[in-house]
Amino acid sequence: MPQSADGKRRESTKLEHIEVIQLHAEGYTYHQIADCTAISESNIVQKSFKMVNDKDS
Repeated sequence: MPQSADGKRRESTKLEHIEVIQLHAEGYTYHQIADCTAISESNIVQKSFKMVNDKDS
């Protein structure tokens, strides 16, 4: 989960979700996306599966 300036956890924003989608579409790995963003690799994987499952519905 991303962290705020004071180090506390916070929910990721829609803009961050879009950034993750764009980076993944460009061929970045989950690990590379996590390095580029404030989102953990595990959260990126979870959100990616959720986006794929939501799209199939």
